[in-house]
Amino acid sequence: METVSIQIHVGNREYNLKVPAAEKENILKAEKLLNDKLTTLRKTYAVTDNQDILAMCAFSLAGEMVGSENTSHKTDTSRMEKLESLDDLLNGYLTQPVLFNT
Repeated sequence: METVSIQIHVGNREYNLKVPAAEKENILKAEKLLNDKLTTLRKTYAVTDNQDILAMCAFSLAGEMVGSENTSHKTDTSRMEKLESLDDLLNGYLTQPVLFNT
């Protein structure tokens, strides 16, 4: 697996990372997401401590992720119920006796 070295900036810090080449774009998107969230939180709350603002960012993003997982699970459950209903309907037709006109 090919790795690439990248440099990202999160908050007031710089990080050198080696990541799989296929993941580079995702890491750069995550960097932007984090920095945008940090900027929004700094503007919204009068917090100056970087540790506090990073913790707030982590909780905010984790909350969004959990909410997204719950929505995804509900959608999957709904799809499964619809598929089971369709399966029952088709099985009902397939198990009915076939009448031939002779």
